[in-house]
Amino acid sequence: MQAEVGFTIIPGMNIAKFISRFPLSGRALICRDRIGKTDLGILKVAFMVAALDGDVTDAEYDVFDALAKKSRGYTPEGAAEALDAAMRSAGYLLLLSKRATNAELVKAFIREAKAALPDGFVNLSIAEIRQAFSMWIAVGMSDGDYSARERACIEALRKTFAETTIRQADAAMERSLLLSPAMRAACVSAGGKKSVALVTKDFVARVEALAAKFGDSATAEKELKALIKS
Repeated sequence: MQAEVGFTIIPGMNIAKFISRFPLSGRALICRDRIGKTDLGILKVAFMVAALDGDVTDAEYDVFDALAKKSRGYTPEGAAEALDAAMRSAGYLLLLSKRATNAELVKAFIREAKAALPDGFVNLSIAEIRQAFSMWIAVGMSDGDYSARERACIEALRKTFAETTIRQADAAMERSLLLSPAMRAACVSAGGKKSVALVTKDFVARVEALAAKFGDSATAEKELKALIKS
């Protein structure tokens, strides 16, 4: 897989502030004093993204802390456990990034990200999935240099979940057509459309542009919220 060109972020921007008003999914809580499985998976992937360029900066740790504090079930102890779990997931990728080709790193990242995220991730709302991708992009940008490798891995993850969703939609549609003549007629009249793209390449590009152009401003916050909900 050929990586796209990375780009440098405007000086002085505070990515942690940029995403500080966006909650995680709030789904699948383990218990009151533990971060939920879905949120924990999102946090693990965020730390994996931070590790892709071979280093995890203080700014990226700050973003992880900001994300953890937004999780339902947050406690300082729970956040420490989440960080420990995230570091274990990301450590392999950090070491691999120093030796692997881009294609090898992308393949490993997808494998580790799929293992970290619970099966129910693709069943979240469109807004929640877009929110997760926005946060992963923000983590990649938080050290001031959004690398080609980070962008390539996030794009591969976007394609992975888009393809998973399409396969699920196709299977559900086939079952509905077998069981319901009314559903079959409705599909024909709708032109046979089977799925809706949850996170498009254009969405990712617009999130990148918002963060790079506006930094942590109120304008960026307002536009990102509107984009997630659109």
